[in-house]
Amino acid sequence: MNDDPRPEDSPIRAQERNVRIAVALLIIATVNVPLWILYGRYANVLTVMEWVTYAFVGLIATPFFAWVLASAFRMAEETERAVIYFLGRYLDKKLLPGVRGPGVFFIFPFFETVKQIVDVRDRATPWQAAETQTKDQLAVDSQGVTFWRIDPEQPDLSVTEVQDLRGGVRLSSDLAAKDALGHVSLDDAISDRTAIADAMKNSMSELVDRWGVEIIRVAVSDVVLPPDLQKVVSSTAQAKYDAAGRLESAQKEEQIAEANLRAAKIYEQNPRAWQIRQVNAFLEVFREGRTSTIVMPTEMAGVLGNIMGAGAALHETPGASAEGSG
Repeated sequence: MNDDPRPEDSPIRAQERNVRIAVALLIIATVNVPLWILYGRYANVLTVMEWVTYAFVGLIATPFFAWVLASAFRMAEETERAVIYFLGRYLDKKLLPGVRGPGVFFIFPFFETVKQIVDVRDRATPWQAAETQTKDQLAVDSQGVTFWRIDPEQPDLSVTEVQDLRGGVRLSSDLAAKDALGHVSLDDAISDRTAIADAMKNSMSELVDRWGVEIIRVAVSDVVLPPDLQKVVSSTAQAKYDAAGRLESAQKEEQIAEANLRAAKIYEQNPRAWQIRQVNAFLEVFREGRTSTIVMPTEMAGVLGNIMGAGAALHETPGASAEGSG
């Protein structure tokens, strides 16, 4: 009886076959060895009917009984649970549990079948929601991954309540993404994916709980805008950036104007300081060699001459003192 949905070449199936063969050989040996001992002892006095009975029991009945009993032995790995049907129905009784495993378990031959071997490990299902309307009526595409697993305590629900479990989880992810994006604006959808993922997880948990599925985590990998909308958003972002740059430049110019205004008030109160500032500016231009001719007002020339004369006097004073002492 081959009602196991797992591949024939899987390691657990090979180990299961070895156990069945060992059990069958043990049963045959347990029955046939005493039988043939009795046959050898009383062979001379057996009738034809007794000969036929011994042959039937040893060659037909015992191997058939051993095969039936050995087929009751089944095995499930640590990450697997076996969902059992009794005459086409799922029963969950104390003597006939509907879920068995992991390890070695038994079924009633001819009455029970292994409907499905359920893997309870974590799984990852990619999803993609196309052309989803946001709260501000803009269409976006989103994609991501849903991490989930079948509840080890209720694996029967994944068999009895849904036909295509993986497809159901994928569709649930798509619907949850559309619902979550429909309650947020475009800016929130792009900037706050964590909130969208949390909303999707809560929405999906309510739907897939009846399938015995536990949503571990939902990850939104990307929110994609249509090409025409990307140009609009890019233009808007560029405009905001340009506006911010112009605002910063205007603020700096305002600061410079205020500083110039304060300096003008100081120069207005002290004309001598303003003249010195002008002289320094002329000297800087001359020192940098950007021009060979400097045109300045007459009063500035006088101020510059006074300053240069005072400097020359300072340089000549030590020499004159030395000459006088000589």
